[in-house]
Amino acid sequence: MKIRTLFFVVFIFFFLGSSLPGQAQTAGDYRSATTGQWTTLATWQRYSGTAWATPTAAQGYPGQNVGTGLISILAGHTVTIGSGGIT
Repeated sequence: MKIRTLFFVVFIFFFLGSSLPGQAQTAGDYRSATTGQWTTLATWQRYSGTAWATPTAAQGYPGQNVGTGLISILAGHTVTIGSGGIT
C-alpha cells in the first residue's frame, strides 16, 4: 500500500511540475554582459530569439527603445546609472 501511495505522490508531482510554464528568454530581453554603465551598449547582451549578442546602436540599451523585454543583471555584475539618470 505504501508503494502505491508513494508512486501516486511522485506521479502527481511529476505531472504538475511538467505542466507548469517555464520562464525562458524571448526576443528583446537584455542581460548584463559585464560590469558597466547602463547606457553603454557593451554592458549588455540582447536576445534575438536565437542567440545573445551585444545590441546594435539601433537596438539601443534597455529602455532606450520601445520593445525592451525582461532585463537581468547577472551575478557578479554591477550596472551603474549615472547621477543624471537614464536619458
